[in-house]
Amino acid sequence: MDKPGAGLNQRMFAWAISRFSGRYEQFAGKYKERLFAGLSGTVLEIGPGTGINLRYFRGNDVRWIGVEPNLFMERYLRAEAARLGMTVDLRIGTADALPFDNESVDAVISTLVLCCVKDQGQSLREAIRVEAGRPIGISRACGGGAGNAATADAEFHHACLEAVGRWVPSESRNRRGIGARRVRVRRL
Repeated sequence: MDKPGAGLNQRMFAWAISRFSGRYEQFAGKYKERLFAGLSGTVLEIGPGTGINLRYFRGNDVRWIGVEPNLFMERYLRAEAARLGMTVDLRIGTADALPFDNESVDAVISTLVLCCVKDQGQSLREAIRVEAGRPIGISRACGGGAGNAATADAEFHHACLEAVGRWVPSESRNRRGIGARRVRVRRL
């Protein structure tokens, strides 16, 4: 199981994310707007970081709850919530042991988080366990156990298949010509 952290690396990561995530958000924002449109009720965000996704829930009928393992993200997230005039419920915890009852939230969202957890399969199973509506994620497989992208992709997609059980395989090649199996996980 992952555990929350508060070391120097976490402090530096929180600072860097708070300063440099704007460029990624320019690219991903249009996709997030479509993915998060129409969400209502209790929305659980796994790994909300500095609160960059909060803007997509402003004005919606959403009770937002976040589970974040990095203690240093809280100050940035709360500042963003205050700027947006939102009330947030932030809890310290990890994706592989969510502190919620079965089917207790209406939606689970996670953006760029699954590449950072130790046990992707367990984290996906937890998200599916607690949600009563629909799980939504934007992720990129990275940093697998063997440290290469093809292995990380295979590990991530195996975790999706194991947790969700629905997949569509296809073969693709990256820029270096290394073959990697790609799997799209369909909405449940």
